[in-house]
Amino acid sequence: MYIITKNNQIYLEFQGKTKLIQKPLNLEATKKNLAYATKVLLPIFIKIASIFSPNSNEFFDYVKKSHKSSSKKAKPNPKNTLKQPTRPESNTLDEFLHLHISALKLKAKRSTISSACYAHKTLLKHLENKHLALYTPYDIENAISKMS
Repeated sequence: MYIITKNNQIYLEFQGKTKLIQKPLNLEATKKNLAYATKVLLPIFIKIASIFSPNSNEFFDYVKKSHKSSSKKAKPNPKNTLKQPTRPESNTLDEFLHLHISALKLKAKRSTISSACYAHKTLLKHLENKHLALYTPYDIENAISKMS
């Protein structure tokens, strides 16, 4: 999910089910508005998107109902794209996998997210949930051998 500028307007850009979607924020592209969109609005939209489950259409259905979709397929413009806020470092495997899924929800297709959730559940069945730095090569080899 990104904040971009186009035609002197600010847009929210995110990956829909199958295409990249741009929704206008009805703000003129000024320094003040860009700062507001990046620091206030973008975290709110990211939080809203992360609430919905990866197998649900709720977020995209909400977007469709509240705004008409544009007929043009938009491509990201690296010049106009502002970086997403960084996430805090995780401690345990479970926390790391949860952050990974949250990041995928922002840019991946639903099928990719579902596959990742399945892989994470399988991994957690075979690996003890502990601090990432405490895993040894033996732990990883042992988990791989249990999976086969």
